[in-house]
Amino acid sequence: MKLKDMKLGHRLGLGFAAVLILMIGMAVFGTLRLSEVIELNTKLSGQSTRHMLADQWRGETRVNLVRTMALAKSGHHAELAAYLQPQIKETSARITEVQKQLEPLIDDEHEKALLTAIGEKRKAYVGIRNGILDQMKAGDMAGALAQVDSRMAPASDAYAAAQTALVEHLENALATDSPVLESKARQGLTLLVTLAFVGVMVGIGVAVLITRSVTTPMRRAIEVTQVIASGDLSAPIEADRADEVGQLQRKLGEMQSQLREVVTRIRQSSESITTASTEIATGNQDLSARTEQTASNL
Repeated sequence: MKLKDMKLGHRLGLGFAAVLILMIGMAVFGTLRLSEVIELNTKLSGQSTRHMLADQWRGETRVNLVRTMALAKSGHHAELAAYLQPQIKETSARITEVQKQLEPLIDDEHEKALLTAIGEKRKAYVGIRNGILDQMKAGDMAGALAQVDSRMAPASDAYAAAQTALVEHLENALATDSPVLESKARQGLTLLVTLAFVGVMVGIGVAVLITRSVTTPMRRAIEVTQVIASGDLSAPIEADRADEVGQLQRKLGEMQSQLREVVTRIRQSSESITTASTEIATGNQDLSARTEQTASNL
């Protein structure tokens, strides 16, 4: 169906529907894109939290490893032990708290494996450390000191390396997903701006198209009305539309035809009256002539 054959109400409804559908599409797309960005941002926030906790855990552990190594190398010197052990205990309490916060957040299988590896390395380190300290307490200082560098130091390094592996994994995941979030946000913004521009242009196009489809034929109808009002009933009226404007044009055509018929009948009546008047005048002249002749005869 052509646009000019549609009713004005249908035409306006179609235009508004087109704009409304475009707006709904923009809203749906914006919602989906925003949900995706929020989901990714939530993921990044979780990764950032895990990375912060893991890095804090590694830092606190390294401090305690250094303290314990210094205490072991001193042969568990009484004054040094009295100085370092309260600090080690306090740091261990913080480490425990950090672990309680971190472990429930680990949901990735690889991260769980790294966490398990840390636990295994810590268990090995603690076993070696406690054995060496027990030797020192038992008086075997030489044997214990010999194991500090040969066994305790490598176990400490392995423990620290396991924690570093977890921290680096979390750093890499954070570095990988951060650009993705930024890219998706930029893409979403660009597409929303593009859709908004398209929506404005479509709205303008629909408005112009509908306005022209109404005002142009209405202008022609007004011109025809003015011609009829001036007394010219010969101008043709084209009614090639099926909408309300077309109905108006057809009614104007019917009015023009009826006015033309009325004028024709009036003209015919005028001609008849003129003929009758002429005949009456002629009859009057004949009657007058006969009357004069009769008067002369008398």
